[in-house]
Amino acid sequence: IAQMNSAYRRPLLLGLVLAAFALRVFGLDRQSLWRDEVDAIYFAVRSLDETLRMFVQAAQNGPLYFLALRPWFALMGTWEFVLRFPSAVAGTLSIPLLWQVGRRLLPDWVDTATTGGAVGEEIASSRAGAGAFVATVAAVLMTFNPYQVWYGQEGKMYATITCLALLASYLWLRGMEEGGPWPWVGYLITVSAAMYIHLLIVDGTSP
Repeated sequence: IAQMNSAYRRPLLLGLVLAAFALRVFGLDRQSLWRDEVDAIYFAVRSLDETLRMFVQAAQNGPLYFLALRPWFALMGTWEFVLRFPSAVAGTLSIPLLWQVGRRLLPDWVDTATTGGAVGEEIASSRAGAGAFVATVAAVLMTFNPYQVWYGQEGKMYATITCLALLASYLWLRGMEEGGPWPWVGYLITVSAAMYIHLLIVDGTSP
C-alpha cells in the first residue's frame, strides 16, 4: 500500500498545489479594497524614510511586509490583483510546506530490535505510508479551507505569516532530525524576518 501511495503522491500533491493556486487567484480583484488593504498600500508607497522608521518605532507591526511591497508595486502598480497576488502565492506555497511538516510529525521510526528485521521493515513501510497519508489529508484540508482561501485573497500579511510559520516549523524539524548548522541558520533567518512581517509569528513558530 505504501508503494502504491508513493506512486500517486507526487501528482496528487502537484494537483493540490495547482488547485490551491486556482482557488486563490480566481476572482482576486472581484472585490474592491477594504480599509486595511488601503493602509497596506499607503504604508508601502509613502516615503521610504517613514516606512524604515517603523522598524524602531513602538507599536508598529509589519514594516518588512510593507517594505517588500515597494518594489512589487513599482513594477506592477497598486491595483487590487497586484496587492493580493503575494498572498495567493504564499497561501499556495503553504500546501507543500504543510505536507512536509505533517510527514515529519508522524515519524517512520520502528523498533526493529523488538519486532524482528522482516516484520520491522514491513511495519516501517506501513508507517511511512501512514505518515504520507496523514500529511496528504492535511494538505487537502488546507487547500480547500474557506478561511485559508479567504486570507489567500486578502492584501495583508496573514497568508504570508502562515507560510513562514510552516517554513520555520519545517526547518526546525529538519534541524532536529538531521542536525548540522544550515537548517538552524534557515530557521533563525525565517523567524527573525517574519517577526517584522507580523508579531504573531512568535506564537506560530514556538516548538
